[in-house]
Order: sequence, then C-alpha cells, then structure tokens
Amino acid sequence: MHGPSPRCCFCSAVRSPFRTVQSIKGGVDEGEDPRSAAIRELREETGVSSAEVIAEVPYWLTYDFPPDVREKLKHQWGSDWKGQAQKWFLLKFTGKDEEINLLGDGTEKAEFGEWSWMSPEQIVELAVDFKKPVYKEVMIVFTPHLQGGGGGDSLWHKSGSGLYKQNSVYDFVACADYLVNEDYVHRDRVGAIGFSAGCLVVGAAINMYPDLFRAAILKVPFLDVCNTLFDPSLPLTILDYEEFGNPQIHSQFKPIVLGVPQIKSLRDRLDNWLDKVHTALLSVEVEAPDLVAS
Repeated sequence: MHGPSPRCCFCSAVRSPFRTVQSIKGGVDEGEDPRSAAIRELREETGVSSAEVIAEVPYWLTYDFPPDVREKLKHQWGSDWKGQAQKWFLLKFTGKDEEINLLGDGTEKAEFGEWSWMSPEQIVELAVDFKKPVYKEVMIVFTPHLQGGGGGDSLWHKSGSGLYKQNSVYDFVACADYLVNEDYVHRDRVGAIGFSAGCLVVGAAINMYPDLFRAAILKVPFLDVCNTLFDPSLPLTILDYEEFGNPQIHSQFKPIVLGVPQIKSLRDRLDNWLDKVHTALLSVEVEAPDLVAS
C-alpha cells in the first residue's frame, strides 16, 4: 500500500517468528478471490478501509523456506510447509495516518509491532533474505505506479514534459541501465519499443546511448513534432502543446528543435525497418534557422 506519496509504501515489523520487515499478507479463504482477500487482510491487520486497488502482479510469485526457517515454522504451526505462493496487489491509501491501527479491526490477533512509510528500495533492503527476490520483482512490476505518475500530483509528469521533455529520455535510459545492472537482462539483449509519440523517447534514447540498445520497434511513430505543432488545425496539436511545448513561442521552440538532431540521425538506421512514409517523418526540416541560432 502506498501512502501520501507514491514513493512511500506501508511496511511493518513482524512480531514473530522473525523480527523483520514485510508488507501486509495473509491467506485466501475458501471461495474467496485474491483481490477480496487482500482488502480483507489489510482491514484485519491494520484497520484500514480507506484504500483502493490500483495494480496487480499478473502472476503468482513463490519462494521456498530455508531449512532452518522451515523447522521453526514446523514447530510453531505444526505443519511442514515448503514455501509460499503469493498474489500481490498495490493499493492506494486514501485516508489519514490516524486510521492505521496495528490492532486491526479486532477480528484477529495483532501480527505487527510497528509500522512506517518507506521507499520501495528500503523495503527490499530490509526484507528477510529469502524473500528479497520476490519483493524485488514486485517493486519492478509496480514501478510505474510508485514513480509518481498521476497518483499523487502532476509535478512528476510536468518534470518530464515541455521544457523538461529531455528528462523523460533520461528516465527511459535509467530504466534500461537498471535492468542491465541488476542482471535482469544481458547488456547485449536490451531492446526498446515505442508507440506513437513514445517513439520520440525511444529514438532519442537510441541516438544518445547507441551502445545500450540492440533493437527497437517503433509503432505508428509520431516523430515530425516540430512541423506538426506548427499546425494548430490538426486534431491533437493543441493538446500536445502541454506535453511538448508550443513552437510558436520562442522560449518553447528552442527545446523542441534541440531534439531534432537526435531524431533526424535515426533515418539511416531505420530505412530498412520502416516504410517510406514513416521514414520520411524522421527528417524534420527546421525553417527558422535565425530563431534557432538566437
């Protein structure tokens, strides 16, 4: 569950059998679906009802108990479980901190001793070792929701649009670097895909960091940004001003044009990939050189 900021996630210290940090979890009752179980467990263990599901890991994740842990659980629970299979959900907390009560709703014995808002990285770091791979994978799946997006406020989005559009390229490259550095993908196997205006980010990333990407797919690419934004009669132009800037405004024109060489240099690389119509869109002719020079 994330809190007031998408970068703050709810985490609790477990009383027993191990003092460690983990997210809310619990069993699925017979006839109950996992989503309903997640909402019920959250209420039972934290007293929280002001929360809504915003994302789900689309598959089950599993881990095995280490031998010593398995033995302790065997004595405590009287059963010999090999491990656990889990279905993960991300919930957005819409209430206030005062609503959180580790005594829960009174239907179950208190499981947690304390709680805190933590960053996703802190949670992974403080999780018990044999659970770390699962927590790590969960955070990767939930990253788009925990980075900011529209979940909290518009600041994060605005920091990657308009005059700051280049930041979206840096974010994209940082994600690729992360996947490589954390051994999720081999450095020689990194690919990228973009749709429509998203192809701008992919194209710029490839040109700025050509050694990082080995393949790219551009679907219905929107790449002739400058000329398109000069025509307000087109159906999406006015809406795109917020995302890319208005080239008819001097201060906003220069950042748009500065991105042209990065897209234009793609032409030689993509001639064999795209049809002639879309290839032509990769070449943006700047018709105001004096304005650019100034």
